[in-house]
Amino acid sequence: MSTIFIIHGSEDDATCHWYPWLKSELELLGHTVIAPSFPCEDEYVLSRWFDTLAPYMKYIDESAIFIGHSRGCAFVWRVLEKIEKPIFAAFFVAGFTRYLWYPKPSGKLDSFYETPFDWEKIRSIVKHIKTYQSTNDHYVPMEMGQEVADALGVNMTIVENVGHFSKRTGFMKFPLLLEDVKEVLK
Repeated sequence: MSTIFIIHGSEDDATCHWYPWLKSELELLGHTVIAPSFPCEDEYVLSRWFDTLAPYMKYIDESAIFIGHSRGCAFVWRVLEKIEKPIFAAFFVAGFTRYLWYPKPSGKLDSFYETPFDWEKIRSIVKHIKTYQSTNDHYVPMEMGQEVADALGVNMTIVENVGHFSKRTGFMKFPLLLEDVKEVLK
C-alpha cells in the first residue's frame, strides 16, 4: 500500500472541497493518507509549509503519491525539488506555474513562486504524472493549465465546467482522480 499526501490550496485546509471524500475513499482501499492543514495567511510563507510537512517527510518513499490542488501543486513541486529519492506518482489539479494575482498589495514576491521551478528534476523524480484543468476555472485559465502540463511533459486532462475544483461550484467528490490513482496503482 502507498502513503498518499493530499496538499490543499490557498485559503483552504484539509477539510475543504473534495479532500475529505478522497481521503476516505483511499483509506478504504488500505492506503495511508496524510492531509495536513497548512498555514494560510495573507502572505503565504513557503518555509512555514515545509515546517508543517516536516513530521511526515519520513513517509516519502518510492511508493509515495502526492496530490496537489491549486497552490498545493506549487508546494509539491518545491518538495520534489528538495527530495533525493523518487516517488511513485503525482497528480496536479488546477496548478499554475507563476503567481496569478500580481501586483500584490505588499509588493512582496510570493515565496512559492520566487524562483523558477526545476522541471527537469521534478519530471525525473516522479514515475507517473497527471494534470487536471477545468474548462471554466475562474482562477486558473486553460492556458496556465497547459503550461503546467507542458512543463511536466504530460497531456492535460480536461474536466468540463467544474470551476476551480472547489465547493464554490459544488465539486465535493472527484471520482476521475480516484480512478486515475487506482489505475496507476494496478
